[in-house]
Amino acid sequence: MIERRPSHQPPERVDTLSPPDLREGDRSQPVSQRRSIRARLVAWTIGALICAIGVFFLLAVTSVGTGYSPVTGYSPVQLPVRSPNLLLLTAFVLFQIALITFCGYVVVRLVRRTVGRPQATQATQAAALAGASVLPVTSRTEAPRSIRGRLMFSHLVAVTASTVIYATGGFLLAVLLYFWSGYTLVELPRLIPEFFVLTVFVLIQIALITFCGLFVARLASRAVSRNIITQISELESATEEFANGRLERRVRVITDDELGHLAGRFNFLAERLDDLDQQRRSFVANVSHDLRTPITIIRAHLDAQATQALDQEGAAISPEASLAVIERETETLAKLVDDLFMLSRLEEAALPFQRVPVDLHHLAEKIVDAIRPYALTTSRVSVNSLVPDDLPPALGDPTRITQIVNNLLHNAIRHTPEGGVVVLDSRLVQDGPWIEVIVRDTGVGIPADQLPFIFERFYHGESVRETGGTGLGLSIVKQLVEMQGGTVTAQSTVGEGTAISFRLPAGRRVVLGKRA
Repeated sequence: MIERRPSHQPPERVDTLSPPDLREGDRSQPVSQRRSIRARLVAWTIGALICAIGVFFLLAVTSVGTGYSPVTGYSPVQLPVRSPNLLLLTAFVLFQIALITFCGYVVVRLVRRTVGRPQATQATQAAALAGASVLPVTSRTEAPRSIRGRLMFSHLVAVTASTVIYATGGFLLAVLLYFWSGYTLVELPRLIPEFFVLTVFVLIQIALITFCGLFVARLASRAVSRNIITQISELESATEEFANGRLERRVRVITDDELGHLAGRFNFLAERLDDLDQQRRSFVANVSHDLRTPITIIRAHLDAQATQALDQEGAAISPEASLAVIERETETLAKLVDDLFMLSRLEEAALPFQRVPVDLHHLAEKIVDAIRPYALTTSRVSVNSLVPDDLPPALGDPTRITQIVNNLLHNAIRHTPEGGVVVLDSRLVQDGPWIEVIVRDTGVGIPADQLPFIFERFYHGESVRETGGTGLGLSIVKQLVEMQGGTVTAQSTVGEGTAISFRLPAGRRVVLGKRA
């Protein structure tokens, strides 16, 4: 009891996809943020060690080279004996450098907030505002170069600001050290030249330390950003090609951070879109065939009546026979149009639903009485209703339930051979409670490997005889049932028949089902 067409091959199946698990990256601190914090801690530790060693040896070299230390007041001979004082001075200088570094860090953060703010290019903004279907073509490396440019500019601003802060801080520190060494405020102005000399030495030391730090940071940033830039390039190139129609494009997942998860998500969405595109192509082919076949038959009978054509036995085709065929094919076309209209309404979520108690016994009797003559005349199939009259009402929309049962009965009749039986039954299931409606037939049955796919849109199974169908009926049934809070299942044995059942919530009071 499945819509089948032997003349068409089933569309190629695409494995069911599931979104990539992003929960590993959903932590209090993202992967890239934790990596950035570790990199900063390492950089600060290395910087502190370089500063300590650099300040200590710079002061020692300065004192020995000049023969006199303007800060400590000791000669080169006395300097080794007074190493503790030199170490204390080094610690004091490091403290000042830490304060200056903190100020520089604040400046860098402010600069990066301004410089690193993501902004779309003018071409992309214009395309988005205009609703363009194709993205503007850009260089594959334009986005990474923009990121590199912002990083280089922020480093330049940070170094410039740090140099100014270091110069000011070094000069003020020298004043503080001289004052702490015993000079009075009156004597300090006379030592301004020495302040400048000391400031120059401090700036030289800072410049050396900064150069070493920038060199190390450059190497570290290249190592850290290489995979990030490559991943961004892959994403930029893939989105450009994907927007231009290459739905088979996929992205290599290079990093294990937010960008890597984004690439995996992109591949998942690409698979879904590619699957939908294949379904669309299959739908166009199937609908074209379903429209062309009845139209061809109708046209042939009209031509036969116009030209008084003869059948294979040499007898004239009677108008009654042609009208019967034309009526049957017209009903086929009407059913196809109804299915397409219902599908569009379901896609747009524009189908109105009621939620009232429905008397399924009364509803089933009306449906079976209406469809029984059609089943006997077209397929010689008996249709019976076994819905008990004491069945509790189901909670749903009477019109939509009528459509569901009609679709299932027509599908069962179409796939049941002459002399077969189609039964409409229903029962109360206590684990809800639910009202279960079952449509059984004695048809050809469905192979077990096809059962998981029969409710998918446009799916056609294989059959020993041509039975027609659009591949939409069971999909529409599934959507109508689920939109009323129910479920639908199928069981089948090849050569014995099929049973398709759906469940709806049980209601409390009875309202006679009336078809709107």
